[in-house]
Amino acid sequence: MINSIVGFDQIANIEIHTCGPYGADNLPKTATDGWTLIASETEPDDKPFEKYLVQRIYLISPDKQQKFIVGKDGACELRAFGFSETENPLIIALSCDLIIYSRT
Repeated sequence: MINSIVGFDQIANIEIHTCGPYGADNLPKTATDGWTLIASETEPDDKPFEKYLVQRIYLISPDKQQKFIVGKDGACELRAFGFSETENPLIIALSCDLIIYSRT
């Protein structure tokens, strides 16, 4: 199920798809060029905070040889993550933060 809202101001009357608390996390996790985003199982955070469990978001290359940490939830709840419809930006939405990376 895709939820959406109508934009306002300069994007008035444009439908915007939503994810996270207002819709399922239905963002694509794989781009057509093979790059993939995955969320880890909960695991200990980096030192000196290893007593706390976090979920890390990894960007994995098409050949699976490169793996980059692009975000983690920490004190904030992971709400949604994935590639935009254009596949250029990738988005990580946390309860207290929004991370947007642009691919070139």
